[in-house]
Amino acid sequence: MVDNQEDRLDTILHGILKTRIFGFELIDSNKIWLTTEYLTDEVLSDLYRFASAYLCTSLAEAQNLPLMEAMSRGVVPITTRHTAMLDFIDDDNAVVLETTRETVDRDDTAVGPAANLTWHRCNARNVADALDKFSSLSKARKAEIGRNARETIRQGFSPEAVRILLTERFDDLRSSFFS
Repeated sequence: MVDNQEDRLDTILHGILKTRIFGFELIDSNKIWLTTEYLTDEVLSDLYRFASAYLCTSLAEAQNLPLMEAMSRGVVPITTRHTAMLDFIDDDNAVVLETTRETVDRDDTAVGPAANLTWHRCNARNVADALDKFSSLSKARKAEIGRNARETIRQGFSPEAVRILLTERFDDLRSSFFS
């Protein structure tokens, strides 16, 4: 995520990314779009409608709402599977990126380097392998994964699903409190 008010895109591309992606060229394609602007719901809806896939190379997540939003629209996720994504990503609803669990070793994180904390890193080869796997899927299989992604979010995270989970939790608390 880039702060539109403080960070300039060229600073990000030529500063931070350059230090992280050495030995590889950045992708130059008219089919990949990078923005630092706030996108309205209408624009996001159009992007999801036209997208073939949603690529997420997250190191760690608390929930990953952007990924869940893409999945709720039936966009095929190409993503890591760890931390919060363990609750909703599998081989039936995503193309899963390989990762390696590593110690947090950077100063530019919220916690700084921390020997007792880990995250899950994927490299350019992992991304290339996942993109290759995605491109080799049949149109029918891509559609199936997209439907499975949408259904996963509907079953586990829709307002109705959350209402049921909250009601069950409150009932459990109430019964243990009055027992």
